[in-house]
Amino acid sequence: MYPVMMNIQNKPVVVIGGGKVAARKIKTLLSEGAKVTVISPKLNEEIPKSQVEWVQRSYQTGDLEGAKLVFACTDNQDINKKVMEEAHPSQFVNNTGDKKNSDFYNVAIASNNELSVMISTNGLSPSRSKEVRKKIEQLLDHYKNEADRMYLLYVGVTHRVAPLSVLERVHFSDEEKIVALKKFKSRKKYSGGMSSFQPVIRTEFVT
Repeated sequence: MYPVMMNIQNKPVVVIGGGKVAARKIKTLLSEGAKVTVISPKLNEEIPKSQVEWVQRSYQTGDLEGAKLVFACTDNQDINKKVMEEAHPSQFVNNTGDKKNSDFYNVAIASNNELSVMISTNGLSPSRSKEVRKKIEQLLDHYKNEADRMYLLYVGVTHRVAPLSVLERVHFSDEEKIVALKKFKSRKKYSGGMSSFQPVIRTEFVT
């Protein structure tokens, strides 16, 4: 899979299904400004009707027309498979019931105002992704002020299920390099409380 951050502002997105899984997808899509159409006989109470276009029926051929992204979120694998088959090659489809045969799938994200860290277990364990995300969020909170951000350059995470690594490069002047290195040396390495999760921080100055 190719990791990417995608701008979906005002982009048409079609979600097939209106259950809990669809509700979670739609919440994030709306927060990023997507134009969401939901194809489903019923709608989960967590889906805001006023913010989506709801087509109150089951999926039909032609429903994907114009969509940039498609989410097949029904509990019927035959319908999800049909959505995959009928999508145009230019459309990206997430079959939430079969990640191995999807064009893409969502990842967990830990972020603050300055940094975003994507986390994936390659579809093996969503719960493990959430677990790792919480630990990285704690790490980001620890380095959220301006002085700390000057020397948080590289965050690496090792995990028994899915090795992770995130590289953040920052350019410093010579004076800033010296200050940042001194600050880093004076800090203790962060260590989480879980035996299977060990965040590691190190500096890597870029010229």
